[in-house]
Amino acid sequence: MIMPFKFHDLNNLYKVQIKDFLKQELNIAIFRADDFNGNDIIIETIYRQIEQAELIIAEITHNNKNVFYELGYASALKKEILMIQNKTVPSDSFLTNNILEHNAMILTTLIILKLS
Repeated sequence: MIMPFKFHDLNNLYKVQIKDFLKQELNIAIFRADDFNGNDIIIETIYRQIEQAELIIAEITHNNKNVFYELGYASALKKEILMIQNKTVPSDSFLTNNILEHNAMILTTLIILKLS
C-alpha cells in the first residue's frame, strides 16, 4: 500500500479498514514500507515491494509527493493500481476518473475483480 504515514486517520484506515479487513475477508496480505524492518535503504525496500506486488493500492487524499513518486514507479512497471481518496477532504487531484472513496466493501469487490 502506498500512502503517507503522518496522518492518524489514514493509519487507522490502513490498519483496520484495509489491512485487517482484507486479511480476514480475502486472506490477502497487504504491506506498506513501515511494515518492514531491517537495515535496508528504505527506497530499495519500496522498489522491491512494488516490483513483487500483484496489486498496488495508493491513498492519494493529501497529494503527498512520495506517494505520487511511488505511484509513478508502479505505473511504469504496468502494475494494477487502485487509488483511494477521502472525498470529504478537498483535493485538487488530477486523477479523479480512477479514484475510489474510502469504503471497505467496495474496495474488497474491486480487489477481487482486479486479481481475477
